[in-house]
Amino acid sequence: MKKVFSILCATLLFGVAAFQFASCTKVDDNNPPRITELRFDIKVNNASAPDTKAVKTDWADGDQIYVFFKVGDAYLDAIKYVTLTYVAADDEWTGALSGDLTDATDLGSAGTMYGIHFPFGGVSIASDGADGVTFLGADGRPIYTYYLSGNAAYTVETAGDVATLTGTFDLTMPDDYVYFFIDKSGDQYGSSNKYLLSVEGLKPAACTGFSAGSFTETELAARR
Repeated sequence: MKKVFSILCATLLFGVAAFQFASCTKVDDNNPPRITELRFDIKVNNASAPDTKAVKTDWADGDQIYVFFKVGDAYLDAIKYVTLTYVAADDEWTGALSGDLTDATDLGSAGTMYGIHFPFGGVSIASDGADGVTFLGADGRPIYTYYLSGNAAYTVETAGDVATLTGTFDLTMPDDYVYFFIDKSGDQYGSSNKYLLSVEGLKPAACTGFSAGSFTETELAARR
């Protein structure tokens, strides 16, 4: 009987020691849960809206805005970006992770977003070999059209594995751009869909890239 009692005591002591060890185990909650779905609550205002036919004042179905990020105080590699697409039937913008952005947790919980819209589509975005990107048209050349750009604060709120990115863009055109609108009438113009416009003192300009919070332009020489 004495032998059985001693074995029982040893078992109880081992159980208490195991419980104490387990109770001291720390759970590592520094790693946030992986986001499996990113939703968008984005509003976009055309803050320029000049009185000219050359510039749109309303969004059209399929319009796209490319969005780059500064997460906290650090710029996210620009090849990791989001593409917003306007859905006219719902009057809202849908979003998709683009380029090398595959994990929504890279966007953090708050920061600054930088957006650009090219009105005639056909944009190719590629890494510039550093932390920025380049913009080229479908023909592989710079896009010599006006564009809308701007920046805004954003937040990301997470519930479980679903996150919602919220923010409001005010997109504007460059202040020093001059715009032309050619009103095609019948078969008098544009038989080849190409025009040659030459105005003294004006320089063709194109937005050719984005890096560290700035959109960069390339200009051709002005005609004299």
